[in-house]
Amino acid sequence: MVGILKSYLMDLLTTREDADYELCVKKSGIKTTQESTGICSHHCLGDRKMMNLKERELSNQLFTTLKRQFPEIDLVEIVESPVQADGIRVRMIMPEDEDKEIEIREKASEISTDILLDYGYLMLISSASRVEQV
Repeated sequence: MVGILKSYLMDLLTTREDADYELCVKKSGIKTTQESTGICSHHCLGDRKMMNLKERELSNQLFTTLKRQFPEIDLVEIVESPVQADGIRVRMIMPEDEDKEIEIREKASEISTDILLDYGYLMLISSASRVEQV
């Protein structure tokens, strides 16, 4: 069971952000323009509840754990996922090295699986650009 969940989370973590945007456009019927990524982070969240304190705490814990092991990453934002109705997305600056990024995503999937099994919250990571961090 844990292996299946880990595999599922790994697939979600490697989903390209432009696919999220396309899904959002289909779902909302509204095209948004965000030059840096093209990600829509508000149309898909119309009926989503606000992030609760536990979700915020666990998503911060996910990032903090990753940051300790991979100091080269930086947090951009923590938001509700535009694709997964009850998912939380931790958006961060990833290193340029593809192997290092894969290593980070694998570690994140392990942590996310533990959070999902222990608390029932889906936490995902996605890469962002330095432009968005400002």
